[in-house]
Amino acid sequence: IETNNQRTVFMYLPWSTNLTSYFYNNISDMEEAIQEKGLENERIIVFLSTSPSESEMFEITLNNGSCKRTILKEYVNPSFTTEAGLTEILGDMKTFAPAENVPMTRFFGGLTAEYQTNISTLAQSLSNNGLSMEYILFDDCYMSSLEVAYELRHVTNYMIACPTEVMVFGMPYSTIGKYLLSEKPDYKAICESFY
Repeated sequence: IETNNQRTVFMYLPWSTNLTSYFYNNISDMEEAIQEKGLENERIIVFLSTSPSESEMFEITLNNGSCKRTILKEYVNPSFTTEAGLTEILGDMKTFAPAENVPMTRFFGGLTAEYQTNISTLAQSLSNNGLSMEYILFDDCYMSSLEVAYELRHVTNYMIACPTEVMVFGMPYSTIGKYLLSEKPDYKAICESFY
């Protein structure tokens, strides 16, 4: 465990039926931002569902200008839609990369009820782990409602979201990634870059 880790950026990409290929693009875009900005006192952890029944948690590191993905844990049938399951996943992230600040990117659910997670489940699972996020970025449509913000009011300082539909490609991580990775995120620059 690195004792100088100030920030952990957690990309959470649960099974979302037809979005998996776009998730891989989002990860590659974030790696592009990491290569541009570099890593200092932060770690990048990704939870990715590669199928409805298989998921993995890996870390993105930067070595000699190239990004490397190191598998930290593999999951079979993770219950990411339940409080217990999501609490475990967030607990794994916290164990692998404890940090003073934990921003979180991308949420939240698939096309059918069996793969969808309630916002209250997210809030309670974060609370169960004693986690308070610097920001939570929603990459899904219609996640910027007052109801969502209210549910998350005790577990995050900022919510980054789009008030309308989000294109299937997701947020432009290659452009906004450097701001998301910063010690003090420039929220205005994130919004302007997205726009």
